[in-house]
Amino acid sequence: MDTQKISLWRPHGRKGPTVPKKEYNRIANEIVSEIKSNKDCEIDLGHLIDQIRTTLSQGFNGDIAWYFLNVKQDLEERGIIKTTINRDRVQIIRLNTKVSRQNSKV
Repeated sequence: MDTQKISLWRPHGRKGPTVPKKEYNRIANEIVSEIKSNKDCEIDLGHLIDQIRTTLSQGFNGDIAWYFLNVKQDLEERGIIKTTINRDRVQIIRLNTKVSRQNSKV
C-alpha cells in the first residue's frame, strides 16, 4: 500500500493540506498534459475541469474537483503554471515559462 504524502503549497507561505502523492501526481500530470495539448499551450478553467473530470472519472478515489483545485493552486505557488483572467473574466491557465529549479520539484 502506497502511503507517501505531499504537503501542498499555499499563498503567503501558509501550509496547505497533505494529500496522497499518487493522487497528486495523477492530477498534476493531467493538468500539465491538458495545457500542453492545446494549440496555444493555454486552456480556460472550465474546459480544464471538464477534461480532468472526464479523464479521471474512473478509478479515482476522492473528490476530483477538490483535488483539482488544490493541486492547481499548488502548481501556481510552485511556479509551474500561471493563471490570468481575460477581459471576459475567464481564468486562463498556461505553463509558466520561467520555472525556477527550486520551485519545479514536487
